[in-house]
Amino acid sequence: MPKKGSRHPIVLLSSHHPDPFDIGSLLHLTGRHNPVYQRPKDVAAGIYWINTSRPLATAILGRYGAESPRWREYHFQRFVDIIVMEALHAMEKNGTELTFDLVENKINEVIKAVHDNALHNLEQYLL
Repeated sequence: MPKKGSRHPIVLLSSHHPDPFDIGSLLHLTGRHNPVYQRPKDVAAGIYWINTSRPLATAILGRYGAESPRWREYHFQRFVDIIVMEALHAMEKNGTELTFDLVENKINEVIKAVHDNALHNLEQYLL
């Protein structure tokens, strides 16, 4: 079982990585689940699942494979989604009243920082 309240989120691929709450089994999601998915028990453990059963994810993996630039870009974008969600959760935890303008500004700020960092830290992976 994963540690509660991990400092960094744990990001797993559905149907590929073992389920930390059910040793020896995989979590299989459907195309109807969100691209980034959390069960209630995952939230407390800081676990996020990238849903490989979403139509776009399935198509990219099927046509190009997990080592393709297309998959890497898709994978990276799901990490961006997770980082944005974490930033918004942190704002809420700190008691910030979440207005549309504040949320939009935070999303833009986080995306900009992640993309700027990606060029320096993930250039070989993404390009």
